[in-house]
Amino acid sequence: MQGLLTFFKKSRIVISRIFTLFIIFVLIFSDSSWQDRPVLDFLLEATGFVLILVCTFGRIWTLSCINGHKTRDLITWGPYSIVRNPLYLFSFIGAVGLGLASRNILVLVGLLLMFVLYYPFVVIAEERRLMKVHPQNFTDYARRTPRIIPAFALYHMPKTYPVDSRLFLRAFISVMWFPLGFVFLLLVKVLHAQGVLPILFTLP
Repeated sequence: MQGLLTFFKKSRIVISRIFTLFIIFVLIFSDSSWQDRPVLDFLLEATGFVLILVCTFGRIWTLSCINGHKTRDLITWGPYSIVRNPLYLFSFIGAVGLGLASRNILVLVGLLLMFVLYYPFVVIAEERRLMKVHPQNFTDYARRTPRIIPAFALYHMPKTYPVDSRLFLRAFISVMWFPLGFVFLLLVKVLHAQGVLPILFTLP
C-alpha cells in the first residue's frame, strides 16, 4: 500500500496528463455514442453543463478557503466542514459533467474509472500527511467528518476569513479548465458535423 501511495503521489501529474491526452484523442477521433436523439443529446449536455458549473464554483469556494494554508493549517470550516476532500468531490462532479456532455460512453467510463481507481490513493496519501502534521486535531476532524460523501448538517462557515489574492487568482485560473473543457466539447461536435475532424471509429 505504501509503495502505491508513494508512486501515485510522485506520478500524479504525469498520469493525469497521459490520461488527458487519451481522452482528447477519443473525443477528437470517435463519434458520439448517442446519435440522432436530440432530446437525449440536449439532456446530456444540459446536465453536464450544470455539473460543470457546480464543480467550477465549488472548487473556487474550496480553494478560497484553503489558499495559503494547505498542510500548514487544518481547515475545518466551509466545504471542509461537510466533507474532508471537497476539491476531489467537486472535481469528480466536474468529470461526470464532462463525461455526460461528451455524449461518449468511453470518455464517461474512463473518467469514472480514473477517479475510482486512482484518486483514492491520492486522498489517502494527503490524509496521512495531514495526520503527521496535525495528529490529534485531524483524528478528531476525521472522526466527525466524512471522507467523500458530504454531511450537510455539519456545515459551518466563519463570517469572514483572509484570502491571499495572488493565490486566489492562481486558483481561479486553475478551475477554468472545466468550463473550457465544455467549450472544447462543443467545438469538437461542430467540427465533426462539418466533416473537418475525421471519425476513425464509432462506439456502440
